[in-house]
Amino acid sequence: DIYHSWKILNSLSNNFKQEPLICEIGSGYGGLITKIKSNLTGAKCVLLDLPEVNTIQSYYLSCVFPSARLLGYKDYLEKGKSILNENFDFLILPGWVCEDLFLDKQVDLFINIRSFMEMSKIQIEKYFRCIQNSLKADGIFACFNRYKKKVKVNEKEFFDNCFKEYPFDNNWSAILSEPSPIQPIIHLLIVKREKENLRLAFKEKFSELLK
Repeated sequence: DIYHSWKILNSLSNNFKQEPLICEIGSGYGGLITKIKSNLTGAKCVLLDLPEVNTIQSYYLSCVFPSARLLGYKDYLEKGKSILNENFDFLILPGWVCEDLFLDKQVDLFINIRSFMEMSKIQIEKYFRCIQNSLKADGIFACFNRYKKKVKVNEKEFFDNCFKEYPFDNNWSAILSEPSPIQPIIHLLIVKREKENLRLAFKEKFSELLK
């Protein structure tokens, strides 16, 4: 978590917002987001994960930041999208709200660390729609996942979940692309959202970035 947060924080420009809106998809117990929040103290952090994991995140984050304001799914049901206008440190929600939560060009930083590699293609596509519709121009997306992993579809079927097949569009430029020195099966990709398709053919060059 320390290494990954260091990589992400170093990728942010000097004029990155002091009070950004950050969304981590698949936050686990909350280890990485605590490191990000400790360095970007004004950040509003949204965590999207399974409801059972949300419970663990709420406990852990309240222990690390006892004075922080944590909001959850009940608050979201009461306030809807306007909850992002509230004063909070952490907003902890189930992943299914992703596409309904954010407005266009609203998020400054998206993070996914080793959880897309556990998902179905449908889940990955849903999250990518959210990311590519909701990330601001010049916003950052940190995506650290396995090059390839077999994922169980049902009792008899598996599919190859391949990083190079993630549905990135062409409105990206790469900031960092390298194998993880501590886990060589993991690729570290940090990209910046461009205002428009710069004809950089990012999607076509994506496979080359993963070599």
